[in-house]
Amino acid sequence: MDAHYTRVVDGRVVPVPGEWVIDGLHSSVAFSARHLLTAMRGRFREVSGTVTIDEDPGLSRAEVRIAAASIDTAHPKADEHLRGPLFLDVERYPVLTFSGSGARPAGAELWNVAGDLTVRDVTLPLVLSTRFLGAVRHPHLPVAKMSFEARASLRRDAFSVAGYMDTHAPGVPEVVLVGREVEIRLDVEADLRLPE
Repeated sequence: MDAHYTRVVDGRVVPVPGEWVIDGLHSSVAFSARHLLTAMRGRFREVSGTVTIDEDPGLSRAEVRIAAASIDTAHPKADEHLRGPLFLDVERYPVLTFSGSGARPAGAELWNVAGDLTVRDVTLPLVLSTRFLGAVRHPHLPVAKMSFEARASLRRDAFSVAGYMDTHAPGVPEVVLVGREVEIRLDVEADLRLPE
């Protein structure tokens, strides 16, 4: 860990203050949901935004934009359904956003990052369980790189994404075609521009 780009606040290692720009090529927004009995996994290929680290880490903020049409499950027919009106309806709602408004310690290495998630023009609070992985200088570029991972779960019908929730396996009413609960995992790398 490079001490130039991290600091210790209340016994916790955190990034130095500044506006860190999300590196979309080295970041991932992944998800999983049940398809009948198994987990169907996918990701969004286009993510952008900023993480603004405050002198007081608890006052840090995040603004994240995800291109809805960039959803990718490696299953073209499923992606077509997920982009359509029963799910994300990307023609009408092309962007998903998360606006983080604060962070609180949650155990030895975790932070709870609270914010608002907007999907299909429905905005609801969401807490990301987040682990800071460190910050170092890039060996070839005038940037510092920080990384963190975060997880959350949500009910997709709360965001009006309700496709196939009433389609059940024959004779097994508790098994639906596409599950209600969605697990989210973010792996994020972000850049802090340094003097050349």
